[in-house]
Amino acid sequence: MAIGCFEVEWTKLFPSSDAETQPEAERGGIYVKVIGRAKKIHYIGKSKELSKRSKRHRQDDRRSGISTARHYVSFGIVHSFKGKERVRSCTPKQLTDIESYLINTVKPKGNGASTMRGYKGNPLIVINTGKVLKPIQKIMTSNPELSKLIATKSKKTPPSSWA
Repeated sequence: MAIGCFEVEWTKLFPSSDAETQPEAERGGIYVKVIGRAKKIHYIGKSKELSKRSKRHRQDDRRSGISTARHYVSFGIVHSFKGKERVRSCTPKQLTDIESYLINTVKPKGNGASTMRGYKGNPLIVINTGKVLKPIQKIMTSNPELSKLIATKSKKTPPSSWA
């Protein structure tokens, strides 16, 4: 089985009240909802579902007593690769795999327990660029063997010299 390789280009943070009006909200990528000055990731979802989820996010925040004044959203624009060429698209299944992998790796409190049962999708490598928020790492993979290789390579050689 082939390993899918994707770049997720993270945008700057937008106040959650303005997030739905951003063009990135309709581009078919991923979004993270961030709370507070510490910029802790609270929720991960698909960008196209943000407008449907916004009302629910506000209800959950009011119920929890969380002020929405310091809520932000960052969008992850997903690029896939066809050969050596980077293209700005991926299939709905690939997007679901990326979302599920990020949820199961980051484990944000706002995502339900039913979404955190371990990643079971296709093997993938995610290269995060742009305004990456912790605990999302620059290079992530669902394959444990590949993860060991990446960790070993990054300790021995600076990423700028990778070919």
